[in-house]
Amino acid sequence: MFEMNMDDFKQAYLLEKAAREEAEQLLADKSRILVALNSELEQKIADLEHHQAMFIQAEKMATLGTLCAGVAHEINNPLAYSISNVDCLKNYCNYFSELLAVCDEFACNDTDKATFCKQLTELNKVHSFRFMADDLPELISDTSQGLQRISKIVANLLDFSRPKSHDKQFADMTEAVKSAVKLLANQLRNCHLHTQYSPISQSWCNLPAISQVIVNILINAK
Repeated sequence: MFEMNMDDFKQAYLLEKAAREEAEQLLADKSRILVALNSELEQKIADLEHHQAMFIQAEKMATLGTLCAGVAHEINNPLAYSISNVDCLKNYCNYFSELLAVCDEFACNDTDKATFCKQLTELNKVHSFRFMADDLPELISDTSQGLQRISKIVANLLDFSRPKSHDKQFADMTEAVKSAVKLLANQLRNCHLHTQYSPISQSWCNLPAISQVIVNILINAK
């Protein structure tokens, strides 16, 4: 009777062990399948995010193409008067070279005072000293402003066209509106655009994406 009970216990133990091993094997198989499915899902999500980024960038470049005609005109104005000013400064440079040579000769005692005064008088007839003294600061200032304006326009275009991170951050969303309005300044010059910015708290957002949305809205409205 005792031997029969031990045999029954041993058989029950072996059955339980076999069932446990089968369950563990089944769990391991299911785990491998879940890991494979999870890896496949992560790859699909990464592919979707990549395609989404490409689509957004393509849409951005299409918008940029719409902006180019207006931006070219906006750049042309400051570029034209900057080139004109530089040409004028080049003429002045030749004149100053001659003026400095005359001054150098007098300073080195290679010419007398009477000859020096006569040379200055002749040079003053070509370009008035007083006129140039008033004209030079204005020429340089206008040229500097024109080049800075071109630099800002190009910087805005590059900032808009450059692929951005799609990570969200705490930011003031009015900055996206200001950026869009600045970028479209020339495009909207014949439109009545009234802006009124009010202080708002920072929001968890994708600022470059919001800026692109505002640009598209303003272009469509125009």
